[in-house]
Amino acid sequence: MKILVLGGNQFLGKALCKKLLELGHRVYALNRGTRENPLGVIHLKADRNNTEELKKVVSNIDIVIDISGYEPKQVEIFYKVMKENFKQYIYISSASIYNNVQSYPINEDEVIGKNEIWGVYAENKYLSEMKIKELFKKTFYTIFRPFYIYGIGNNLNRENYIFSRIENNLPIYLPNKGEEIVQFGYVDDLVNAIIYSFNNKEFYNNIFNI
Repeated sequence: MKILVLGGNQFLGKALCKKLLELGHRVYALNRGTRENPLGVIHLKADRNNTEELKKVVSNIDIVIDISGYEPKQVEIFYKVMKENFKQYIYISSASIYNNVQSYPINEDEVIGKNEIWGVYAENKYLSEMKIKELFKKTFYTIFRPFYIYGIGNNLNRENYIFSRIENNLPIYLPNKGEEIVQFGYVDDLVNAIIYSFNNKEFYNNIFNI
């Protein structure tokens, strides 16, 4: 299959592109080229916020995986350029859109929106989801809401923060007397879930926590 990854040159994107190539797919990564792209990926150099640049590089594709979409306007620009020239659009949202979670597991229908901690980032992820529901009437979408992602190649100081404090014999602080619940997910598990959703009718026009 021809698969387009929006992003593709950081943590999750690299892991996803690598796995897709191993499975024999033709993989395209659309980004500005400010970082090195995975070997074997076909790089489409463009700023996704620039309509004219997008028009020059994108064409018919089987599946789109949107990792770099943070605002509803970005979703809208891409959709208007691509129209219906793809079979399935997979959007990587975030569990940060849930606010004041008191118990786990969270149901996808929980009250969501602007998060007190994550602020504008969470609000824009939520609004992007709403934009997808509004626009994608003739093509299928799938939305994943991952919790904290960890694993090899993580560009954010998450598990590395804990490891570095252990290495330097420093204390690790536990909020709320150690009773705070935080869910982590391994990057390869997220990658496998994304791939499992390809052309899978059970995933069409649905949202999943992961």
